[in-house]
Amino acid sequence: MGRGKSNRGEAGARPEDQKPAAEAANDAAGGSGNIISNDGSKAGGERVKVRPPPWVPSHPLDSFSLVHRTDDHLKPASPWARELDFADRAYTPHTVAVLLSILMGILLMLRYYYYPNLSVVQNVKLGLSAAAFVFVGFGTVHLPDSLMVRPHPAVWRGVLALGILYLIFLTFMIFQDLSTVRAIMGFYDKSLLSPLPERAYAEDCRMSTAESPWLFVNTAFDMFILAHSAGYVVKMLVLRDWRVVTAVSLGFEVIEVTFQHVLPNFRECWWDHVLLDVLICNAGGTLVGMWLLWKLNAKEYKWIALKEINTMKGKAKRLLGQLGPRSFERYNWNVFQSPTRFFQVAGILLLMLLQELNCFTMKAVLQMQPEYHLVTARLALWALLATPCLRELYEFITNPYIKRIGTNAWVTILGICVETIWIAKMAVEGHYFQDAVMPTHIAVPWMVAIASLSVWLVLYFGVLSLEQRNRRRGLGYFCVNVFFYAAALCILGLFLMGLPDLQLGRHAFETAVAPYEKYIFFWR
Repeated sequence: MGRGKSNRGEAGARPEDQKPAAEAANDAAGGSGNIISNDGSKAGGERVKVRPPPWVPSHPLDSFSLVHRTDDHLKPASPWARELDFADRAYTPHTVAVLLSILMGILLMLRYYYYPNLSVVQNVKLGLSAAAFVFVGFGTVHLPDSLMVRPHPAVWRGVLALGILYLIFLTFMIFQDLSTVRAIMGFYDKSLLSPLPERAYAEDCRMSTAESPWLFVNTAFDMFILAHSAGYVVKMLVLRDWRVVTAVSLGFEVIEVTFQHVLPNFRECWWDHVLLDVLICNAGGTLVGMWLLWKLNAKEYKWIALKEINTMKGKAKRLLGQLGPRSFERYNWNVFQSPTRFFQVAGILLLMLLQELNCFTMKAVLQMQPEYHLVTARLALWALLATPCLRELYEFITNPYIKRIGTNAWVTILGICVETIWIAKMAVEGHYFQDAVMPTHIAVPWMVAIASLSVWLVLYFGVLSLEQRNRRRGLGYFCVNVFFYAAALCILGLFLMGLPDLQLGRHAFETAVAPYEKYIFFWR
């Protein structure tokens, strides 16, 4: 019986397969009970002749070493992660069964979906669907495992296969011009060829009127609020640190205010930013996620084999438990431990914010409504990819024995970068956002904040010792952090000035900066 903690030895070979070398040699020598060292001598000093233990291949490819015993460094590792306390049959590699299932699926598609009189577009759609089906089926069996073993490693291998397919699709689309991209999307759905209707944003920011006292409630609360809150529950369950999740929450609100001159749907009333987004959806979802982590982490789990449970109710509860994570431990990112750790976590936050910004930019360029199914499918795919990605990145960051990032993290990071390049290329070709100049009340605070934060980074990690940083007190610590809080105040100022309905201090700030704009923005 154990608590829901991670166990690095749980997803590999059986415990009896992990005997120390001395014990294995002792067994080979007859099991006399004497411990035999690596050089063949007993504990008492007597040397004995040790026969090599019989070697039985645990994987078909391991038979390679039976012929080439000198090439042991070429012996492949076990490609299948597993849990030792569930059901043995669930972790048997059914490669032949999957192969036959894929063949059967292709034959069924030929029987029920393929007709000689189909158009070229319909044939291409069917062929691409079949190709994706085959690749995901292949990936579910043969792609490498992640650190996730619930509900089954094959599920996460399938998610990785979907991520690779999306990465290949993005790479192909990068080399198409915007008109070709729109034509391809039009073949998929002709409604994507129609421009989006014009809408006004943040025009009426009243919370109540004489005619409608509950205007705020009636206007703001809809299905998107539930989806928004659920998204932050997932973020909390994935990141497992409320401070990092709060940084993502506040960071995206600042991004919305920063780029509202580019994307009109970023223009929101003050209560939409502060009340709905930050306090209700983001903070509410984060609190629910924290409660779930606390509740699940404090609970004792009996991870016993399914065959050892006698009652149907117990088997059902064990199967339902398989759908959740094996471990619910909290993460401690230690952002300010070192400059390397700071930039690692900052890079993760930047990628998460970039993915969310891509969602809104892609909708604008590809003329998709917010409720369009491809928008939802994309968000679901990134949520699935983020789960093993962040687990692998956390292990890479915090475990000194891990020297490279995992496959899921590699594919996810590359996918976000390629997606950003594709969207930026389409925006340039379509002359989107090129005439929009960042307002003074946004650009100047950002310039001061970046300069102040750069000074803080140099002083905090270059001047303060590790002991001073850990004690978090003293005159030197306070003086250095003045630059950090100055950067935070600049960001707060641009947020308040950028609110389209309040515009707190915007006129006074722009009036004061106007005489110096030609020096500040010398490149314009």
